[in-house]
Amino acid sequence: MRFTTLAFLAAFLFISTHASAQTTATTGNKFQWTEVGQSVAIAQAATYNVYVDSATTGTALTGIACVAGTPASNAVCTSNLPAFTVGPHTAAVSQLIGGAESAKSNTLAFSFVVVVQPTLLQIVKAALFHSGGVLTHRGRVGLKKVQMRDLRVIPAS
Repeated sequence: MRFTTLAFLAAFLFISTHASAQTTATTGNKFQWTEVGQSVAIAQAATYNVYVDSATTGTALTGIACVAGTPASNAVCTSNLPAFTVGPHTAAVSQLIGGAESAKSNTLAFSFVVVVQPTLLQIVKAALFHSGGVLTHRGRVGLKKVQMRDLRVIPAS
């Protein structure tokens, strides 16, 4: 019994550790990368392509902003995310200056999710049903009597 419990605990920790390693992105996120040994002015003047899901043709990134990094000889740049479908993706970035394109950056693997803001929050009365209750309806549909047995409201978990 003790061995089984320890094996289950070890498997759970292994799975939960690896499951949380996946990077998640939403519409509120941006890409960020470092231009090593490049001034902010040069990095900001460049254009950048993103290669999504191993595409052979890049797409221009928008909303580029670069600031001094650490050390100050590096530029740290951000951009808006392009449109993604929900699910797993990969992306790599390249820099373009004067018609020349750099090699692609490392490939970033992430999962894109859409997070929707809850609306219309309200308080409602709880339904009070009990076992053996009888529901009767005398309406236009001609239903005279319906009996429900073992009807219960199960609390949400």
